[in-house]
Amino acid sequence: MEDKYLLALQSALSMLHHKFTELLASAGEQAAAERARELIAILNEVRLSALRERRFDCLTRLYHQYINQLELALGHKHPLLVPLYYDLASVYEACHDCDEAENIYLRALSIREQHPGDGNQDLILGLSKLAFHCYFHHDHTRAAELCERVAQLIKESGTPLTEPAANAVGRLQLFTSELGVTL
Repeated sequence: MEDKYLLALQSALSMLHHKFTELLASAGEQAAAERARELIAILNEVRLSALRERRFDCLTRLYHQYINQLELALGHKHPLLVPLYYDLASVYEACHDCDEAENIYLRALSIREQHPGDGNQDLILGLSKLAFHCYFHHDHTRAAELCERVAQLIKESGTPLTEPAANAVGRLQLFTSELGVTL
């Protein structure tokens, strides 16, 4: 019997390759950005499937391959890389490589800090993810510092949080009182 997972992965990879070819052929940054968003959505579906199947090695290679290619096409500090870095960090967390997960989160945050975009919503999301990561890996001092930074960004933003940012902040609120931080 054929492995259904491998067939689905082959199909998704074929779509990814097609979208990536379109991305490289795109004229102008707007068209390239749209193709990159499509590629990211497909790659996220592959990530979720591979995480369920615990195929971490294949997944990290795939993410690194597409991140490298997108860096060549869009530049290594392009904001469209941020969601890919967040997803890659979650893969490293799933395979218990916490140091690499943190490095990837920090790379994403350095880009997001240079390109805050949507009222710091994505920066709040990224810092929340990193704080959560630090807390559960027993770096409570670092987690508290990140939570304080999140609280400051929330105050500065002056707008309601997007659903992903609100969900991430909600997860932080599970332990912020223990850290002495109010969000």
